[in-house]
Amino acid sequence: MCSKIKQTNLNNTGIHPAVENPDRGELPEELSLSDQVESGYWGYRPGDALGLSKADDLTSVWFDINKHVTYKPLAQKILDTYPETKKILEIGCGSGSLSNHLRDINNNLTVVTLDGHQKTKESPYIDRDKHFIVLTDTDYNLVCEDNKTICFDLILSFEHFEHIHPDRFDKFLENIKKHSDTNTVVIATASKWEAGRTHCMVKHAYDWFEYLEERGFEMLDQEIINGVVPYNFEEYQTNELVFKLKG
Repeated sequence: MCSKIKQTNLNNTGIHPAVENPDRGELPEELSLSDQVESGYWGYRPGDALGLSKADDLTSVWFDINKHVTYKPLAQKILDTYPETKKILEIGCGSGSLSNHLRDINNNLTVVTLDGHQKTKESPYIDRDKHFIVLTDTDYNLVCEDNKTICFDLILSFEHFEHIHPDRFDKFLENIKKHSDTNTVVIATASKWEAGRTHCMVKHAYDWFEYLEERGFEMLDQEIINGVVPYNFEEYQTNELVFKLKG
């Protein structure tokens, strides 16, 4: 077990919005794609990861215990399905509710969380020593105290894939591969509905299967979310993707 975890790419510090609301604001056309992504022009919605009706209303919505508890059945289902799990990475964790419940159910787990939203570090549900603000489609590297890259048993990413720009998705997957071996299982969902620049990577399920298989993964016939989805998405509105590196 890692006693201390570091993220070694210090240049990757998450999203720094260039406009108050990227859904409505416009950025100069001459900005590179990297600058556009880092400023929140693509993929980012200020209140989305926080579950907010108003982006600054943290206490009444994001920290609402009634929303937080809706993640517990999903956490229990994950650990019931994969009881030997020791190390978990959650990508695009938002307020960190899911990982908070995973730790509560099994306090021997090492659970690391990533999100690009600067305000996620204010959440009462994250473990500050194992939470990192990064762009998940830019290089990051999670290491133990021996500086070796951590390989996780499970990698989770719920309602995050659709926020990654298509031109940067290969880097997003490279980061997953870096922290995986052929036994690592990735459990993800990807929204089916388009939302302009914020949902910029939307596919049908069979297109996702083909896309991931072309990039070195194999799909697993495993259902996790059935009957245990939290408050912020619905089964009929999302694609469940369970996969691993090809052996």
